[in-house]
Amino acid sequence: MTKLRIERPTGPQNSQNKKKRRGGLLYVLVLVFAVLAGGGYLVLIPVSAVPPLEITQFSGPVELVDAQGKAVKAERGNLLQMGQQLRTGDGGEADLELAGKIKLRLKPNSEIVLAGPLFYEKKPPMRLLLNRGQAFAVTEKNWNGSNIELQTPDLVSRSQGGYYCLRANPQDNSSGIGLMRGKAEVRKKSSPFSWVPVHGLEEVRAGRDVSKAAPQNISKEEWKQMSEIYELTQKSAAVEALQLDLSKQAGSLFDFVFDHGTFYTPKIGYAGREFFKDDNTGEVYLEIEYDVFTKGTFTGMYIKTRNLDLAKYSALEFEMRRVPDEGIPQSMRLELKSKTGIARAFAAKLPKADWEKVSFPLHVRNETFMTELAIVFLHDRVGQDKKGAVQIRRVNLIPAETPAAPQEAAPEAPKETPVPAPAAQVPAAETPAAETPAV
Repeated sequence: MTKLRIERPTGPQNSQNKKKRRGGLLYVLVLVFAVLAGGGYLVLIPVSAVPPLEITQFSGPVELVDAQGKAVKAERGNLLQMGQQLRTGDGGEADLELAGKIKLRLKPNSEIVLAGPLFYEKKPPMRLLLNRGQAFAVTEKNWNGSNIELQTPDLVSRSQGGYYCLRANPQDNSSGIGLMRGKAEVRKKSSPFSWVPVHGLEEVRAGRDVSKAAPQNISKEEWKQMSEIYELTQKSAAVEALQLDLSKQAGSLFDFVFDHGTFYTPKIGYAGREFFKDDNTGEVYLEIEYDVFTKGTFTGMYIKTRNLDLAKYSALEFEMRRVPDEGIPQSMRLELKSKTGIARAFAAKLPKADWEKVSFPLHVRNETFMTELAIVFLHDRVGQDKKGAVQIRRVNLIPAETPAAPQEAAPEAPKETPVPAPAAQVPAAETPAAETPAV
């Protein structure tokens, strides 16, 4: 019996299917080529997929370069979009910002690119690549679970918050990523799975003579060069107003507070403060960060008060704890000031990992109006960690017990005078009634 042979139709429909398959294959090849040509980034993504950075201020020669390589002079308010470059010339600097998320400063003779997401990323991080020069970046601590990726030609870092310094020198193929504060993971681009943890006051370097990424402590001179990053932490007047409103929920002390801020000497030390609302509990807490890297330095936070008479309160108390991945102060000084000087001073010792209440008795007998509470960190007293942070909440004043007013004695009942028993009555002699004369 002859075997039955069935073949696919060769009509127009089959021909059309072949064209579709060839078209799909061609699209995949074009897509792969686009990814490879874009240095591993998918360039066929809408610009809106990556939020832009706004140029908030600049000085000297600064250019904005589009994806086609066309350069225009930068202006304040320009946006650095995905795929674009920002570059500075001799003496040029530029500050950029994505409100509430990141602030960036590009130093002279530098170039940075806002890169697009990888083709497989559903929730991509913000990805900034420093091709050459130097840049500082401050990323917000609470970024709704998203993260940021900062790169040099040789290194990649990822983090959810920190103060960064990036540098890249094409002449000797060296680069580095350093942290003043926060925690990050860094790897060499040639080692996609070899992430290493990096903490504050550490830097990872890459170059011809560096075989693998390894964090190193920064030197005193490097700290001075990197300390400029603290200039990016200054808050606007609007943000400061919001902070003052938020602080009113941090405890009864803030019922008397009309201003608060930090004090430090630039290029020597640093102090920062911010109030946050806990998403889980709804409570407001204060985070104070300090940097007393240089010997003899003191920094801290001031809290201005009015109409606060210490004599009406027996104690000042609050809860405090450590900040994860940050240095820990062995001791910090509290100064309660009045117009005549320091009314009381205390030392708060070594915050624990969990919230712990501390209390400071006031023992003020006479009327004393407090004008300021200062929280001070000193180089000689913070211990090993010259840079760190502490969190504080429920900052309350405990009212003094009002002595009970002496009770008035109840009036004594009048003493009863004994009444002598009546004498025995002798019957009176009967007297004859007077007779009324008859009319």
